[in-house]
Amino acid sequence: MHLCDLCRDLWRRYGVAAKIHIQLENRLRIAALEEDQQMLETLTRETEGAEKIRADLREEINRHERSHSAKAVWG
Repeated sequence: MHLCDLCRDLWRRYGVAAKIHIQLENRLRIAALEEDQQMLETLTRETEGAEKIRADLREEINRHERSHSAKAVWG
């Protein structure tokens, strides 16, 4: 599979977003174990935001990959 510059950039950005999301989820689990209510609230918002960014990037990747498929069909 040939990746264009935009593909590479989207996948790089997705990788960063996924890493941040996972790190926040781990911090959220620790806050839950420590019963740190203030940290739970903060990390919950941050984790939800990171999850949305990750999902949005994944959708952008899917749209972009479909554009490659359309070019191959209509070439």
